[in-house]
Amino acid sequence: MNPARMMALFLRTWRTEWAGLSRAQLALAVSAQCECQNGKRIAPAVVRKWERGQPPETTEELAALALVMRRHGLHASEVEQFRQAAFAACVARQYPGLFQEEDLAYRSDLADMAQAMFVRYWDTPGAASIVQLIANVRHLEQATQGELRPPSNREETRRQRLALCRLRALLADAHLYAGRLRAAAEVLATNADALEAWLGPRGLGFPLSPLAQRGVEAYARYGLARGPLARVDPPSVGWGLRLVALSEEAEARGDERAGRQAFFYALHALSEHRHPAYEMCRARALEIMAKAEDEGDEAVVENGRLQLFRAAKGDGLLDEAERHLVRLEYMKDAGPLRQVVWHECMGSFAFKVGHLEEARSQSESGLLVTRKAGGLGHWEAAFLRHLQECERRPKPAAPAGAR
Repeated sequence: MNPARMMALFLRTWRTEWAGLSRAQLALAVSAQCECQNGKRIAPAVVRKWERGQPPETTEELAALALVMRRHGLHASEVEQFRQAAFAACVARQYPGLFQEEDLAYRSDLADMAQAMFVRYWDTPGAASIVQLIANVRHLEQATQGELRPPSNREETRRQRLALCRLRALLADAHLYAGRLRAAAEVLATNADALEAWLGPRGLGFPLSPLAQRGVEAYARYGLARGPLARVDPPSVGWGLRLVALSEEAEARGDERAGRQAFFYALHALSEHRHPAYEMCRARALEIMAKAEDEGDEAVVENGRLQLFRAAKGDGLLDEAERHLVRLEYMKDAGPLRQVVWHECMGSFAFKVGHLEEARSQSESGLLVTRKAGGLGHWEAAFLRHLQECERRPKPAAPAGAR
């Protein structure tokens, strides 16, 4: 896709759907930043030009826009991806023949390309450009909704639908890692509906079956509903029970991996509530884990082990929690995401048992990994909160007679 078009699609999506700003509001916010530098004011008409593919005219304008983006839902690595898109748009406008105007939706290798992207970027935070994902998803949505030229044949329609479902899943993942839970939930709900309507109840198989996508959606909505009063808050309890129902529905449909995933999400969601469903989940957890291990379902085993660790820690069963933690030790030498999860687990366990220095050290290490990796804004915020909790927690009193 032409870089100017890609930049424009992303900017418009970010402004309207994530930041919730009108053109006038964005112009005012960028102007406030420009005034700090050179007194220049940006008119709403300038924002309209940006959203039609004209990149900001000066480095000052681009820097001011980047600051506003940073304050409205984008993380540093995502802002940098937008900056690179703006630079590419400048080149494309200066040298119009340099970039071939490629109509993504009508490529003969579209489905293969989307599958390759999915394999490459799945479970790898920040690896796929958020700008490219948004632009490609929006373009494919326009194609599948008939807003572009009519498809040539059924095979072309099939390619577009397969590609859109895979790229939507990557986009939802990017939102989750960045902490944009509402945006992630909306994409997942739309994707689940499309998978079921276009491909039937099994979709593209786990993790791209309709029920697998609905399970992650429900878990994201649980995160949105969970507040300071999580133990008694009905919305968060409701999403925990929704996960139990999804687990049972997936099991009845024969979608066992989606059922196990939803089950362990439910275990986590209900662990903070004194609800009968939580006790049922705890009673069945080891049995379900054993089945997943027997079948070599590594993704579900890992998620299950994490949720069992968190549940045991929350219940004060520290020996059991430590046993699960030992089984996760491989994560400390794995990719950035698993390293981050390992540091979070180690830090939270140390905090639970009162080893504040170790808890602080683990959170600082996790913070370094998140910032180096990029695309993990959700975890960065979590580590910063945990460091604040370490500072606020009273230090244990020194033994009598100690100097």
